[in-house]
Amino acid sequence: MKHFILTLGVMSFIMACAPKTKLILDERGQPIPQITWDEQTQDLGKVYLGEQRTLEFYFTNTGSADLDIELVTACNCMALDWTRGKIAPGGRGKVEITFDSSSQKLGKIQKVIDVIANTDPIVVEAFINVEILYKNKG
Repeated sequence: MKHFILTLGVMSFIMACAPKTKLILDERGQPIPQITWDEQTQDLGKVYLGEQRTLEFYFTNTGSADLDIELVTACNCMALDWTRGKIAPGGRGKVEITFDSSSQKLGKIQKVIDVIANTDPIVVEAFINVEILYKNKG
């Protein structure tokens, strides 16, 4: 009985320390990755027309297979970089965005970042909110 309780205690400890992933399966029963954002929407606040701002979206692969990001896309107002290579279940990555307000309309806008990966669905979105202001030259 002592051996059983000790084994149960060790198993509980291992489970508590394991990465927080869940078994995600596709329609054929195959394990698939899943992107879970730390923050799916970020606010750049007020940005003057012509300014650039950089921010990072961090995520965890909470699925049950290696994550492989094929491409990250957004409007021409953003330069993008992201974690390359396979990200194991429980692993972390990021998408870095440099937003250029030069060609944007004034006012509050929302921009979408599409991450194309071996997830289901194949496209996972993140968002930035920003308010573009005109800077008076006087």
